[in-house]
Amino acid sequence: MLKTQQEKIEQLQHLRQDSSSSLVETPTNYADMQETPKSEPPSSQRSAAEQKFSKLVKNMEERSKARERSRQERDERQRRITEERLAKIEAEEEDKLRKEQEEKKRKLEELKEKKLIEKKKQLEKESEDRAYQENMKKAEAFYKKYAVRCYGLKPWKKYVEGIHASMRIAERFHNLCVLRRMIRGWSSYSREMNRERNERANEFYRKYLVRHSFHCWTIYRNHQFIEEEKAERFYLIGLRKKAFTVWLALTQDEKIASWEKERIAKEHNTKRMVKNAFREWKWLPIEVKREREKEKRMAELRKRVQSLLPDFGTGTSSTDAS
Repeated sequence: MLKTQQEKIEQLQHLRQDSSSSLVETPTNYADMQETPKSEPPSSQRSAAEQKFSKLVKNMEERSKARERSRQERDERQRRITEERLAKIEAEEEDKLRKEQEEKKRKLEELKEKKLIEKKKQLEKESEDRAYQENMKKAEAFYKKYAVRCYGLKPWKKYVEGIHASMRIAERFHNLCVLRRMIRGWSSYSREMNRERNERANEFYRKYLVRHSFHCWTIYRNHQFIEEEKAERFYLIGLRKKAFTVWLALTQDEKIASWEKERIAKEHNTKRMVKNAFREWKWLPIEVKREREKEKRMAELRKRVQSLLPDFGTGTSSTDAS
């Protein structure tokens, strides 16, 4: 039906052009009537589409800026966390070194105190031994005097033999005391050497543990950096997928909206064409009337020419027949 209406409109336009070219005198109001309003292009729709596109571009730029800001904040937060971890590790290392130094100082002080105490004990033992030997000498001298004064030669012999026996006992006791002192010194020296060796072994073991722990910590830190890098890459891939899915949904929505706009435009175009057809149909009686008036004027002109030229009718009829 639309095609038939368009064909009718085109026929009416051709009739208008023919009538305007064939008429010799046309009234001024006819020219005014012949002017039909032309439909302007839908600039409002184009401007709305441009506004929507500019709004979309602006939203995309804002989203990209927001993503860049979030990425910078995430990098700054990650850098701050690493700095805090490094500062914490350094503080722990300094605290550990300080504690080790304090422990070493405490152990050295304890060792000095032990040595001073042992030295004091040894001096006290030596003083006791000297006092004991002096007392023994005094006792022997007193006993000699008492034996000589009281018992004479025979008791003196017994006294001498007893002195010799006591000297042997004393020598044996002295040897035992010296041996005990030497064994005690040797045992204390061996204990001290074993203690120093144990301390050195413990110190070496602590250093080994610290070195091993730092090595394990570096391995763990590298592994953590690798895992963080993998997590960041996975996050970026997921974010890119989400962005592409959102972009796909947005393009599909825009495509559906463009289809809807095309449908509305087609409906508007059909309405416009129907309106123009009805407008042209409204002008059709006037055009028919004008055609009739034109034919009437042409008939009057023929009659006038025929009255002036009697042979005009035959010539025109022959020309019409040819």
